[in-house]
Amino acid sequence: MVNNLDTVFQEEYNRRRELSDEVNTNMTLISRTTREVGELANGIGLNSSQRLIQLQEIAREIGTQVRDIQGGYRELSQTFENSLNAWTNHFDDTRVRFFEQADTAITQVCKNLYYSADVLVKATNNQNNFNGNH
Repeated sequence: MVNNLDTVFQEEYNRRRELSDEVNTNMTLISRTTREVGELANGIGLNSSQRLIQLQEIAREIGTQVRDIQGGYRELSQTFENSLNAWTNHFDDTRVRFFEQADTAITQVCKNLYYSADVLVKATNNQNNFNGNH
């Protein structure tokens, strides 16, 4: 019985040693594969922390560009509004000056017409007086 027990223990020891060697081999293979996959991921840029940092930098840059574009748009809008107001004021001033000058010109024409009519009336009266006296 002791011999049987010794044989059983020997067989069990050998079987466990083989399983242990197999587990060690598999663990080594898993470790090597994990390391190689990690190196490959880092090599092609699939490292999630690196990607996250890159995405954060891209998001910051996009945000900066959007703010710059919004600022430029606000400046352009303000410039357009200022130009529009300047043209409106210029148009109003020009229109007022035009009508003031037109009124002045018409007044002068009317005065000249009145003066011409007055001269004609006086000339006619003088001629009638001269013809009536002779």
